[in-house]
Amino acid sequence: MSKRIGIDNTFEFLERISSTAREIVEREQALTRQYALKKSDAEKAREQELERHDARAEEETAGKDAAIDKSRSAILKRYEKRDERIALAHRNVKWKGFKEIEEKENRGKGRVQREILAVSKRQDADTKAKKAERRNTGLLVGLPI
Repeated sequence: MSKRIGIDNTFEFLERISSTAREIVEREQALTRQYALKKSDAEKAREQELERHDARAEEETAGKDAAIDKSRSAILKRYEKRDERIALAHRNVKWKGFKEIEEKENRGKGRVQREILAVSKRQDADTKAKKAERRNTGLLVGLPI
């Protein structure tokens, strides 16, 4: 009987080891499933967070790009206005220079014109004097004028 009890104990012991091994395998499978679920949930959460982060980054970038574009257009407007003012100043300076040259030339023309007028008046006076002299000499000599 002792052999029979020993064999029964061995079978019982093997049965307990076998059931313990099944429990361990089942627990390991359950833990593996839990781990896989938690891992997939964590990956989904990470992906969602990355998408939210990317969306926020795109919004911020779009806002900053809009601000940069606004700044750039304001700078370009200022530059264009400045360029127009410079061009106007150049035109005014050039026009003023031309005006000054014209005035100097006109002053010279006025002097020349006065001299020409004086010369023509002297010539007219000389001509009148010669005619008067011829008249006087013609009267003296008796020649027709």
